[in-house]
Amino acid sequence: MSRRRGTPLLRGALTTSRAADAPVQISVRTASLADQLLQLGQLMQQGLLTEEEYAAAKADLLT
Repeated sequence: MSRRRGTPLLRGALTTSRAADAPVQISVRTASLADQLLQLGQLMQQGLLTEEEYAAAKADLLT
């Protein structure tokens, strides 16, 4: 059986995109980093966070 030059060996073969198989990551940020840091500072000033809690939360945001 001869094959014409440029003719696919398997006609009608399905092709899949690797990108379609990759997991989708969705990142939703409702407040900027600066806004979050300001909010933490306000919570500490109001006495709702201790200095240690503030420092830990701030470190988490900055890493």
